[in-house]
Amino acid sequence: VVSTGEIYQVEMTPDFKPYRVKVKYMKCEEAPIKPLIEQLSFIKNKTHWGAAFRFGQLKIPLADFRLIARAMGINGSFN
Repeated sequence: VVSTGEIYQVEMTPDFKPYRVKVKYMKCEEAPIKPLIEQLSFIKNKTHWGAAFRFGQLKIPLADFRLIARAMGINGSFN
């Protein structure tokens, strides 16, 4: 869960300075993605679903986040 909206930059090496956001990790179980693909609204092309994950940071709708969280065994309230 993203805990703040603040984006900050970290210098890993002089040539590599990625951007980060603060997140809170929750205990969960691994869950396969394929059973969820048809239900996830942010995956537009269901045949080539992996394309949606090609970028470093991805904003997804709350309903999709909840669906993934439930599949991973997390039953909580997310805002």
